Amino acid sequence: MLKLISKFSDGEKKIFYIAIIIVLVALFDRLFLGPVFGRLDKLSSDIEAQKEVIKSDLKYLAYQDRIVAENNKYTKYYVEDLKDDDVINADFLRAIEKIAGNSGVALSKSNPGIVKKSKYYVEYFAAVDCAGKLEDVVKFIHMINSDPSLMKVAKFSMVPKRGGTDNAVSASMDIVKMVTNAKMVNETEKAQ
Repeated sequence: MLKLISKFSDGEKKIFYIAIIIVLVALFDRLFLGPVFGRLDKLSSDIEAQKEVIKSDLKYLAYQDRIVAENNKYTKYYVEDLKDDDVINADFLRAIEKIAGNSGVALSKSNPGIVKKSKYYVEYFAAVDCAGKLEDVVKFIHMINSDPSLMKVAKFSMVPKRGGTDNAVSASMDIVKMVTNAKMVNETEKAQ
């Protein structure tokens, strides 16, 4: 190899050495710099992704006080213990009868209905037939919907009462009561 290089002129030797340097630099780039810079790019993109996750987490932490306040707002609706369905239905029907009495509506039928269970709550339904003055029936519906024990009129139909006064009506309605407790909510959240 040295004999071959000694035959080169000075210009050819310079070109030869420059070519060797270029080949060595290219090999150095391929074998060392390329993988290092590739790894640095991957780490940079991972860092950016983690920054976005941290920003999202910080956003949730910024809302922590609001979330706690909202949770405290709803804890008044949690019952301590989930009782047997029959006990809850009996309490539910008693509450409907009490509200009917307070609003001046006469109940002709109040029967428990189906029970729907979901992850966070249990819904109890009751079928109710009642009669009274139109304003009393509307008052009854309003009192059911604004009751703090989470009762709502899910469906109703109203017709003028036959043979009654001009503002007497008969109404049929489905009333739903929602029951939840902190244990149900916490167990569901832990499972997720």
